[in-house]
Amino acid sequence: MSSRKVLLIGWDAADWEHINPLLEEGLMPTLDALINRGVMGNLATLQPILSPMLWNSVATGKFADKHGIHGFIEPDRSMGALGLTPALRASAKLCGIS
Repeated sequence: MSSRKVLLIGWDAADWEHINPLLEEGLMPTLDALINRGVMGNLATLQPILSPMLWNSVATGKFADKHGIHGFIEPDRSMGALGLTPALRASAKLCGIS
């Protein structure tokens, strides 16, 4: 049995309203080729619209209350705030689950 692979391309803040005219003008040939060989679509989002929370939800398949990433920084008692790292995520990413 052959295994099938999926490539999910996420483009932060991208909007087809702005991308489609560029595709129609031939200004994004590589993206156009990917779309023609695959699929494209809109994704619904979660609130609040904060990239770290959203991308970790995509990576884990879980909401922020389960994966633990809620914004761009997380509180840290000793330093006041801590930048995000994958080590802060409380859930495994989907590509690491067998």
